[in-house]
Amino acid sequence: MKSKKLEDIIKKYLAAESTLAEERTLFEHEENTPELEKWSTYVKHNKEVAPAHLRSTIAAAIQTRKRRKQRIFIGISGVAATIAIIMAVLMYPTKTTMGYEEKQALLNEAFTMFPEEQQIAGNKNIVYEDELVIVYTSNE
Repeated sequence: MKSKKLEDIIKKYLAAESTLAEERTLFEHEENTPELEKWSTYVKHNKEVAPAHLRSTIAAAIQTRKRRKQRIFIGISGVAATIAIIMAVLMYPTKTTMGYEEKQALLNEAFTMFPEEQQIAGNKNIVYEDELVIVYTSNE
C-alpha cells in the first residue's frame, strides 16, 4: 500500500499537481525508487532558504509605494482645490461695502414697508453709522 501511495505521489509530482506536504514525504522517504533517489538528493542539496529579512524588506517596499501614491494623490487634490478656490474668487467677486446712496435706498425701501405712523426715521438725517448702529437726527 505504501508503494502504491508513493507511486501516486510520484505521478502527481511529475504532473505538477502535488502539494508541499506530499513532496516533503516523497523526498524524505527512505525507500525511494532508483530514479527518484537521484532527484531527491538533487532537491535536498539545492534547497535555497530565503533570507531572514526578505519579508520585512518586501513589506517596507510595499508600504513605501503606498505612501508615495497617497502623497501624490494628496498633492494633486491640494492643487485642484487651490485652483477651484482661485477660480471661484475670480469668477464671483463679492462686493463687501455698500455706498451711502445704496444704504439710503435700502433704508427708504424698508420704510415704505411700514405704515406712516410707525416710521421712525422718515425725514431724519444720519449722524453716525456703524455695522450695528445707525444714529439719526430729526428736523423737529
